[in-house]
Amino acid sequence: SLKANDLNVPSLRPSNYTRNFFHILAAAISIAVVEFLPAITGFDFWIVVAVAAGFAVWGWSMEISRRVSKRANALLMRAFKHVAHPHEAHHINSSTWYVTALLLLSLTYNPAVCSVALAILGLADPAAAIIGKRWGRIRFENGRSVEGTVTFILVGALAGMGILAAFHPGQWSLGQMILVSVLAATAGGVTELVSKRIDDNLGIPLAAGAAAFALVMFLA
Repeated sequence: SLKANDLNVPSLRPSNYTRNFFHILAAAISIAVVEFLPAITGFDFWIVVAVAAGFAVWGWSMEISRRVSKRANALLMRAFKHVAHPHEAHHINSSTWYVTALLLLSLTYNPAVCSVALAILGLADPAAAIIGKRWGRIRFENGRSVEGTVTFILVGALAGMGILAAFHPGQWSLGQMILVSVLAATAGGVTELVSKRIDDNLGIPLAAGAAAFALVMFLA
């Protein structure tokens, strides 16, 4: 009710390290699918699009079932009680937004863009949450902190550079890899900082992916 009247409400959510680990694991699995599945199967990148579409359909099917059946909602919330936030019992689950972002990223048909965006979400977001909650002192009106945002950008840039160096060596110069990674991490960090209604699992990867995609197209 306070948020609806544009009043600042500090976050009372405790750190959830199980959710942070789940966040990182989901990103690692998704990156593995993006980078290895086409080569393993012998298919083009469309196989990644198909897998992402399957996960998106699965996620939204669960959302629909939760709206139709209170029992299904209670069952799913109990199954994911260690990683779900309480408010997700009444809102679209963050995992659903995640698989939606994965599908939209796959439509770029660019594995580097997908992996960089996923690495930024998987590593920078939980790192920023941990640092911001524990050591954040300079706060914005929405409760985010300067320390958390700086951590997001630094970790996100390093994660992006690591992805490009590991899976796409020689595609760009070191300076170009740094530029792509920093721009994508900054876009994700700013989105995480200013967004109020858009879930982080949707907004961050799409913003980071869009920034990376735009620069990659410019460098091509």
